[in-house]
Amino acid sequence: MDEDTSSIPVTTGKLPSSPCTPPTHVTLSPPAAQICSINKRSKQHRRSLNRLVELRSAEMRSHTPSGEPPRRTSLSGRLNRSAGPASIPRPHTSLRGSRTFRATQTQPTYNLLTGADNAASRPSSRQSAAGESLRAVSRESSKENLAPPDAEEYESQRHVIEELKAELSGLRYTIETFEQEKQMAEARHNADIEDQRRRAQADFTAKQTAETEKSQALRQLESAQKELADIRESSNQEKSTWEKRARDAEEEARLVQEQLEDLSNAKDEAARINEKKTIDLEMQLQAAQKSVQELEQESQARETVLQQVQVQLAEKDTHIGELESEVLRLKAQTGDADTMATIKQELSEQVAHIRNLESTNRENLSELKHLRQVHRATEVVEEEKRSLLRKLEAAQALEDSSIKSLEAEVTRLKGEVQNAKANASASNTDKARMRAERQRALAVKEVENLRAQLALFDTEDLQPENYDEGKAKRIKELEELVDQYKSGTQALAAEMASLETTQPTIGNKRPRIDDGTDKNDAGLSAQLAELTRKKRKLQDEFSALQSQHALTVKELSVAQEQLKAAKKSSKTRVLSLRSNPTSDYEAIKLSTLKALQTENAELLAHMQSRAKSGSFPTVPASQLAAAQRLIDEAKAETASAQKLSRRLKEVWGNKSQEFKEAVFSTMGWTVTFMPNGKMRVESQYYPSKTDEHENSIVFDGEKGTMKVSGGPRSAFAAKISDHIKYWVHTKGCIPGFLAAMTIEFFEEQET
Repeated sequence: MDEDTSSIPVTTGKLPSSPCTPPTHVTLSPPAAQICSINKRSKQHRRSLNRLVELRSAEMRSHTPSGEPPRRTSLSGRLNRSAGPASIPRPHTSLRGSRTFRATQTQPTYNLLTGADNAASRPSSRQSAAGESLRAVSRESSKENLAPPDAEEYESQRHVIEELKAELSGLRYTIETFEQEKQMAEARHNADIEDQRRRAQADFTAKQTAETEKSQALRQLESAQKELADIRESSNQEKSTWEKRARDAEEEARLVQEQLEDLSNAKDEAARINEKKTIDLEMQLQAAQKSVQELEQESQARETVLQQVQVQLAEKDTHIGELESEVLRLKAQTGDADTMATIKQELSEQVAHIRNLESTNRENLSELKHLRQVHRATEVVEEEKRSLLRKLEAAQALEDSSIKSLEAEVTRLKGEVQNAKANASASNTDKARMRAERQRALAVKEVENLRAQLALFDTEDLQPENYDEGKAKRIKELEELVDQYKSGTQALAAEMASLETTQPTIGNKRPRIDDGTDKNDAGLSAQLAELTRKKRKLQDEFSALQSQHALTVKELSVAQEQLKAAKKSSKTRVLSLRSNPTSDYEAIKLSTLKALQTENAELLAHMQSRAKSGSFPTVPASQLAAAQRLIDEAKAETASAQKLSRRLKEVWGNKSQEFKEAVFSTMGWTVTFMPNGKMRVESQYYPSKTDEHENSIVFDGEKGTMKVSGGPRSAFAAKISDHIKYWVHTKGCIPGFLAAMTIEFFEEQET
């Protein structure tokens, strides 16, 4: 009875959790996930509500005043023993505690599972007995204590109970909300499941319909294959006959094509040879014309000089006559021997000068004759060029005639192919006709291309400026032809694949169909091989034409650039400053020329005055100034050269020192350059003890030899003899020899 009086009857329970995992054949929808989350949150709220109720109950028990100490002690002990380790100990209670307990005992309970108040529910027999005893005790206590002294604490406990009621109402509302959300989520989940079932049913119906259509299509395909097998069986013989005729026509067309290709190659080769010869002849002709022009200019200049010399010679003759008359007059007057000797000397000099002029004139005449012969040879070269052009035109006419004959042959083959197509029936000659038509179209296209190539060659010979465009057009046509071959090859491959995949399924005549298919496949394989060979050949021709086109375009671009540069140079006016290197050089050259002319004139005047006066020999002031100027220039050049040499020596010395230090620090060898291309090396780990460099090696770069200081019998030579035998004589490796000695000397120094 005492145990039940201290407990607060709170009905707790768990909501029936709906299954969160859907069936295996139904996909989990978002509403199902929401239901699971709502159940989890409701469980958490229930746990928190139970915990809050327990805490409030414990707080109320802890604030209950003590009434009867012995009974409360036993009651608390019994409660502790009955509640176990999870129960909370309470202090002793009094009459005030009984009142508080009675107030709480009369409070309605709330069922968390059903959400209804349990105020009208009947307690168990033990709880009813405890209630009656508590009411009796309360009546006795009310009679004894009419006005309790702790009314304020009672009011505070009542307020706490009201707050608990409010919290319980809020939690009840939250649980109801969660229940509504759960019901809505379940409804959405059921709707999704129903929608998925309808979709599955629709997919199943569509699948059955597709299977039905597939079976019908298969039956139609089998019937079509059977009809196709019958048609092939009936037309196999006629098809083989017409294919044989078509192959014969293709073979003839191939032969014609090969002949056309041979003629085209021969024509191309002849055109290239003639073009090369023409270019060479034109270059020779231009060079000859240029040399003729230069020789004519030189001849004209020499003729002018010759005329001047002849005029001077006439003047000299006149002067000589005057001198002779003067000599005779002087001889008649004085008869001075010295004067006569001087006159004779001058006469001899004049005669020698005249003879030199005559020899120069003869040389000029011989050179003029040679130039005239060269001019005649140039005319002969031009005549040969014209004859070669005529031969080229004849060769082109011959090629045109051969092309016409080949075109007639192609026309005849076309007629045969058309006759063969006319005799064939429509049921068995569709593919053969299409194949023959393609071959005919390709052959006609090839003939047209070849004719266009010949026409382009003729046009290029006559119009070199259109050469680039013609080449580009020809290459484009060849590319289109290659594309046509590729498309034809692909069509044949597709046809072969279809023939291989299409096999008869029923009937007793399958072996004959297989034989026909094998024959057809063999024919198609032969045609495919032929087309592959032609395609490869055309690709080779296309690559050759591409390279030739690139070379021609390069030559044309170079020629155009040269022509543009020549035109631009002829139309360009160069603007320059008044003081620029070119004008300064020209001014210096002009001043030097004027100084030389002045010096020459003064020398001539001095010689003439000296001859007349006969005084002591002197030189003109201009000649002296020119000589002084030359001396000053020579001194300046010498000083500049010496300065340059000194600077180069300094730079070379610094660089050589840096090189020596680099070699010394990295290789461990001291390098000393000697005259005549020699070089002395000495190891820093085994240096020489004297200034004679007894531990060094001298390399001669000019002779390619190596010499050990002190001779082959010295101590250093004996020390390194093994390395010399192995590295130099056997291996022939000087770097390895030096590296081995460095390692050995370093180890000896360390030890």
